[in-house]
Amino acid sequence: MLAVGLGALSGAALLGLPTYFSKECGFLGCDRQWAPYFAMWGAVFGVVPGGGIGLVVSGLKLDATRGGLVGGGVGFFLVFAFLVKNDFQVSAPPEVLLIVAAYIPICVIIGLTIAFINRRARLAAAPQIVE
Repeated sequence: MLAVGLGALSGAALLGLPTYFSKECGFLGCDRQWAPYFAMWGAVFGVVPGGGIGLVVSGLKLDATRGGLVGGGVGFFLVFAFLVKNDFQVSAPPEVLLIVAAYIPICVIIGLTIAFINRRARLAAAPQIVE
C-alpha cells in the first residue's frame, strides 16, 4: 500500500510541479491553472509502477539490493517504453526527457523503501531466543 502511495505522490509531483511553475499561456488558459489536473493524472499514472514494485518486492520478500534493482528495472522499462512510443526519436523538449528519466531513481527509491520496511517487519516478527 505504501508503494502505491509513493508511486502516486511521485507521479503527481512529476506532472504537477512543472505545470504549476510554468509561465506559459495558451488558448485554453495558463498552464498554472491546469496543474491540479496534471497532478491527478500523474498520480493515476504513478500508481501502476509503484504498485508493481511493491507487489514484487514485498511478495518475494527481497532484500534492499534486489528491491532497488527491481525498482530500477521498472524505471528503465518506463523510459524504454517512452522511447519505443516515440520511435527512439528524442524530439521531445529537454524538460520532458528529464521528467521521464526521473522515473529511474524514483522507482529505485520505492523499491529500497519497501525492502527496508519488509526487513524491519521480518526482524520484528523473528522469535526471540530466551536463555
